[in-house]
Amino acid sequence: MADRTLDMLFDTVRDLATAVYNLRQEVNAGFQRMQGELENVNGELAQVKGDLAQVKGDLAQVKGELTQVKREVAQLKEEFQEMRSELRQVNERLDRIEKRLAKLEGESNHAKIRLFDVEREVEEIKRLHL
Repeated sequence: MADRTLDMLFDTVRDLATAVYNLRQEVNAGFQRMQGELENVNGELAQVKGDLAQVKGDLAQVKGELTQVKREVAQLKEEFQEMRSELRQVNERLDRIEKRLAKLEGESNHAKIRLFDVEREVEEIKRLHL
């Protein structure tokens, strides 16, 4: 009976050793799967980091372009103000010229009337002397 107990004990130890071996195999396979998944996650993370770096670069470029556009808009506003001021000055000069032309037209009309009067007087004088 001791032999049988010993055989059972050996069988139990062998079964336990096999179970431990199988468990180790499963644990190792699980670790390998986890390692593979971790490597995939790390690869995806690296891709995301690369994409993020690209987005940051694009954003920096857009910010630079926006800054340039803002400078150009400010310059255009300044030029517009200068042009508006020049236009105001031109309008003022045109107003002065129109006033001078109106005055000259009035003087011209007055001179025509005087010339007409003088011509009538000359005609009257000629008629009287003839």
